[in-house]
Amino acid sequence: MRVLAALLLCAAAAHAVDMSWIPEGDGPLPLSKDYRDRLGDLCALMKRTGKVPPGVTGGRAKNLRSLCRRLKEAEKAGESSWSGGG
Repeated sequence: MRVLAALLLCAAAAHAVDMSWIPEGDGPLPLSKDYRDRLGDLCALMKRTGKVPPGVTGGRAKNLRSLCRRLKEAEKAGESSWSGGG
């Protein structure tokens, strides 16, 4: 029962997250540490769940996958300080 309550709480929180910071078009990976931290956390969530979060649709969903890929490449090249699981 506790697991179900936790899952419902997580699902409700996921729907409440503002995803407007994800750009519509494919552009350069922003240099802001705060942006890369938020993106890294979101990429780690997508990796764990295998899904794009609710609220991310259309061009943003495709672009989010591209941004996650580029963040991972930047980490490998030492261009990013984010150290999460993305």
